Amino acid sequence: MLAGQTPPPRREELPYSNSRSLRIAGVPVGEILAPDYADDGKRKRNAGSIICVVATDAPLLPSQITRLCKRAALGIGRVGSFAAHASGEIIIGFSTANKVPRATSGMTHQIEILLDDACDGLYEAVVECTEEAIVNALCMAEDMRGHGDHFAPALPLDDLVEILSRHHAARER
Repeated sequence: MLAGQTPPPRREELPYSNSRSLRIAGVPVGEILAPDYADDGKRKRNAGSIICVVATDAPLLPSQITRLCKRAALGIGRVGSFAAHASGEIIIGFSTANKVPRATSGMTHQIEILLDDACDGLYEAVVECTEEAIVNALCMAEDMRGHGDHFAPALPLDDLVEILSRHHAARER
């Protein structure tokens, strides 16, 4: 390095190297990538945060939305999170289906609700959509420098494509 040059960034906060648990499409991507980053500095603690918003136009009651939000945690778990101590998983949800008028001549208003027995498809969709949203975010992320000059590189997409191709080809055999 020449005098006055900035040193190259260190890989201190790889979201996939401090924990071997990252899974994409069921493939243990974190375990496969970890050896490539074994000598890099990284976080000692596996504590991160995620905010998940579950929005639907299905006519749901607050208790049903709560159950829907609990399924989002399953989607977070599918990509490898185990909700470590000091991590922050915040999941909020809402429905836009029922509108209560601001001004009305009566004191009651009827709303439509989906019966509990009809919610399984929504539960499955929330798990899958949450997983996909996290993978999309990881794949679209760019290198980032944060507080304390910590560096988080982007997920190596060429390596990811190779890993997933190799594992899916092995499954087909």
